[in-house]
Amino acid sequence: RLDTVVADLDGPTQIAWHPDGRLLVAVLGPGGEGSETGQILAVDLDEPEAVTVLVDGLDTPTGVAATEDRLWIMERTQLVATDLDGGPTEVVRADLPSNGRSNGSLTVVGDGRLVYDTSGRLRDGEVVPDSGVVWALDPSDPGDVDTSIVVGMKHGYAATPLDEDLLITEIGDGRFDGQPPADEVLRVPLPADAGTPPVDGGWPRCVGDRRP
Repeated sequence: RLDTVVADLDGPTQIAWHPDGRLLVAVLGPGGEGSETGQILAVDLDEPEAVTVLVDGLDTPTGVAATEDRLWIMERTQLVATDLDGGPTEVVRADLPSNGRSNGSLTVVGDGRLVYDTSGRLRDGEVVPDSGVVWALDPSDPGDVDTSIVVGMKHGYAATPLDEDLLITEIGDGRFDGQPPADEVLRVPLPADAGTPPVDGGWPRCVGDRRP
């Protein structure tokens, strides 16, 4: 049987665990995408009707994750952080390139790094710099340079660790031989540091990383 944990949500996009055991839920809010009505909610599973709003007034929050001392939120064009109890947010990465809609979800991997993506965008037939990339950020030193894990990704919307690798969804677009590309789940190595060259997923030249 299915049990409802929390009801009446406005456009939930991602769930994650808070260090105190509550469930974090990112929602677009009543206005949907681009309305700046998004929220991060915290739900006590012992009292699921008692929903706490940790952060309000967000622009298309599609990602939420918690580290030991910070709450991380992916908005439409920026990555922000706040205290675990919520409150005002601090912009960590601003003016992120995107497909104009979202930059996907957030994932904390085994070594504590935060994985996010910048969805692919073309301008005059060329890839906008730093778009179509899956990145890893060190939450303990957010001023450091982020590691690019994969380039050539139209939209690596969601990721999860698997052993020493990362599984990433690839949401494609365009048409190849008159057909849209297949959306995929890809397995890629998780590089140890920024000195490791990223894998090239092939977008926008190829279907997958092979067929032009």
